[in-house]
Amino acid sequence: MRPTRSVAGPSSTAARVARAAREPWDVAPTARAGDADAAKIYHAVGLALSRWEILEVALAYLHGTILQAKSGAAAAAYRKAAPGRSRLRLIKGALEAQRAAIPRPLQAEIVAFLEREIAPLADRRNEIAHGTAVLAQGGLGGHYLVPPGYTPRKLQWRRVPVATDGFPFRRLAFAYTASQIADYGEHFWAYSRRGFQLGNRVVEAREAISPAPPRHRSGTPFFLVPPQPRR
Repeated sequence: MRPTRSVAGPSSTAARVARAAREPWDVAPTARAGDADAAKIYHAVGLALSRWEILEVALAYLHGTILQAKSGAAAAAYRKAAPGRSRLRLIKGALEAQRAAIPRPLQAEIVAFLEREIAPLADRRNEIAHGTAVLAQGGLGGHYLVPPGYTPRKLQWRRVPVATDGFPFRRLAFAYTASQIADYGEHFWAYSRRGFQLGNRVVEAREAISPAPPRHRSGTPFFLVPPQPRR
């Protein structure tokens, strides 16, 4: 039996749709119509999470370039850290330890990248990873990805209701369609490119201060930034 949820009234839904997301990490407004086929949501979730993992690779690369990693120790430390803000703190800690070797403007840019962009994007990733696909009743209906019932902190309403009617969309922190999830996946990919580019700039900054010998280039090699994927 598929779980059901009640859709908020037309006025509240229209108001949320009108508040279009302004930043890639903003919670997307609830679309009035969900997906007719739940498989589209599952496909979008898999694609978005795969692209998030590419972003994790980019962040691990950035961490390694900051530390001038020449072995797998930096990658192992990044992998052992808990995903999300713990890994971001690890990168910022490496940046602080190497602050004398990296120009201050570049340091500030990396910190802003991590704190103001990647951190809130990680919240969207977690929603996608732990959300539940449900079939909505009312309005135009359709399938949405919504918070699971075992995480009441994701509900805007503090109480845990016992009836399905107690879960209108206006009480949920998010309700995504497959298209909205795919959009987040494209943002994850775009930010992975920025992560690789920042790592390359760290390498360039170090070499500008201490040029490497022509026959033996020290430090972390450049990473070829991947091209834009097809949806």
